Amino acid sequence: MGLLELEHISHSYGQSGTYGSRRGHQVLFDVSLSLEPGGILALVGESGCGKTTVAKIAADVVVPTEGRVRYENRDLRRLGRSEYLVYRRGVQYIHQDPYASLNPTRTVFDTLSAPLRRHKIARGRGEQRLKVDELLTAIGLAPTADYRDKYPHQLSGGQRQRVSMARAMALDPTVIIADEAVSMVDVSLRVELLNILLAMQRRLNNAYLFVSHDFGVVRYFAQGQTTAVMYLGHVVEIGPTSAVIARPLHPYTQALLAAVPVADPTGTGLDRPLPVRSAEPPTTPAAIAGCKFHPRCLYATDICRQQIPPLEEMAPGHRAACFHARELMAGGAAARPGPTEDAILPASPPREPVEG
Repeated sequence: MGLLELEHISHSYGQSGTYGSRRGHQVLFDVSLSLEPGGILALVGESGCGKTTVAKIAADVVVPTEGRVRYENRDLRRLGRSEYLVYRRGVQYIHQDPYASLNPTRTVFDTLSAPLRRHKIARGRGEQRLKVDELLTAIGLAPTADYRDKYPHQLSGGQRQRVSMARAMALDPTVIIADEAVSMVDVSLRVELLNILLAMQRRLNNAYLFVSHDFGVVRYFAQGQTTAVMYLGHVVEIGPTSAVIARPLHPYTQALLAAVPVADPTGTGLDRPLPVRSAEPPTTPAAIAGCKFHPRCLYATDICRQQIPPLEEMAPGHRAACFHARELMAGGAAARPGPTEDAILPASPPREPVEG
């Protein structure tokens, strides 16, 4: 059994904007995912595919319309108060926007010490300061006296995101949900922040649900782990990260990878067409029968327009929801039409502990 499991999750946002409504706009369709202890599950897809809703459901910020979430093999809705506090401490969230995720009226010390007091990890102010200084050093904000008493508006975007990361790590969680955690910081800082997260994982042996739209970031962070690809509320492919990138089985994954920019001084690859009928997603996805990707798919046939393909294993540990995946594999069409795997930045992450 996984550490954190989503079982047959479907979700609709109601007409009035309330969560959990069975009427309104459906954004997730029978999503099942499992996060193993100490593992990384990367969730990839374009904007609007449902990635953040999955993350919020895993964090119990949103209650799904259908299905259930299990933590350490226990249904969240059946947990008692003390058991739920264990889950609440064990599952932490790093938000995408460092400008909105921190309370502007609280100093860095106030932000990082609040969960320590709430969960009785550090009781006195002296003990809290020692723990806060330890967290600030771990995320690279040293000397700590220069940052401890600052407010968010006195920090840069990268520094704010480091504080958000430190807040998530303060309780030594078993699971960290990182929702586009590096997408709003400078490119020059992304690898450094990812290295801090990886160093924390080695230290705490926690698991990550890592949400991103960037295959380069996913390849770096989830190497040797698992990647799932989402399209319009469906998981269309899931498997080892290296296999999903090097040998994608679903036409949508192929299109995502073909869209990755490549450094090409000759300019010969700049006019490479995307392997889709349309680069734009449909405006009314709920009205699409059968496979949601078929209006944009080059390989769609009548069965694709009539039935939803099941998520089936096509290679060891590698599943795809496509009626024609085996035919494409046999014909060589599943080889990604785009940059080589090595061209998808960055290279492999360092495996030695990262200081500060």
